[in-house]
Amino acid sequence: MAKLTCASCETRGEVDLRPGEGAFDIRGRWPDGNRPVVKCNSCEHGLVVQPRFDFMIWWPKTLVIPEETWRRMQRQWREQVELRCRQCGKTFTTERSLQDHMTAKHGLDSSGEQPRA
Repeated sequence: MAKLTCASCETRGEVDLRPGEGAFDIRGRWPDGNRPVVKCNSCEHGLVVQPRFDFMIWWPKTLVIPEETWRRMQRQWREQVELRCRQCGKTFTTERSLQDHMTAKHGLDSSGEQPRA
């Protein structure tokens, strides 16, 4: 994806597939299914990425998602996408990071059991 500029705080940067690593995190698609939704890691606002075409050049514009709509979307994201450690409640966005956490912090294997010696 091209560089984006946040319509709320004007942060400029790229979308990174690793959550929290870039200026923006991917959060799925707008209900029409055509436009990506991202979260600005600077101001935490939700943004819809709107493509624009001008003189054969493509560049995206971001539109701020209304606050109440963004809260509902964030709640749905947490319930459906984030993974939660059963021991301490910490959330993760990849299965691998959850497994690494369980092993390092709680001494458990991926099934949540103590490893056998």
